[in-house]
Amino acid sequence: GHSAIAKRLPHNRRSVDFHKRAVMLEELRRRESEDRAGLRKGIVSNWKDGRIKLYLTDKALDFRRAHASVFLNGDYIPLAAEGSRHGNVCGFGRYKEGLWALSVTPRWTARLAPAGRPPLGRACWQDTALLLPETAHERWRNVLTGETLHASQAEGEQKRLPLHAVLHCFPVALLEGLA
Repeated sequence: GHSAIAKRLPHNRRSVDFHKRAVMLEELRRRESEDRAGLRKGIVSNWKDGRIKLYLTDKALDFRRAHASVFLNGDYIPLAAEGSRHGNVCGFGRYKEGLWALSVTPRWTARLAPAGRPPLGRACWQDTALLLPETAHERWRNVLTGETLHASQAEGEQKRLPLHAVLHCFPVALLEGLA
């Protein structure tokens, strides 16, 4: 019966304290308006306290609400990567009527960074880059960090976004194309 199922659930399954989460979210938003870089650094280095997950969810849902059509009806575009860490990243884009959104996340992170540390920066990502479609924008804004990124393109080659820049200070990225 019900008690048999409850005994099989992990011990970390307990009811959510919604009031505590609401207070935490308001604090994150206040701190972001005052010192976005400081907040970002704090939640990345203290990722076990859950604030990073709340921050990511809040920012991603806000962006999705603001650009619902690209997520509901946009074309899905898987992105390939090249370079020494090409197998350690998953990226895809959504495109509709001039609007681009890219999601980027590392995979198999134990191979990239010491335990408990996120895979960030050039030391981790080395020469790895996401390959972008020809019609993709050259400039991108990271919705999670506020940073502006630039794709590079050598003559006759695809546009590239270097992962050391995309994943410079936050372990995942949500990018908005800038016309």
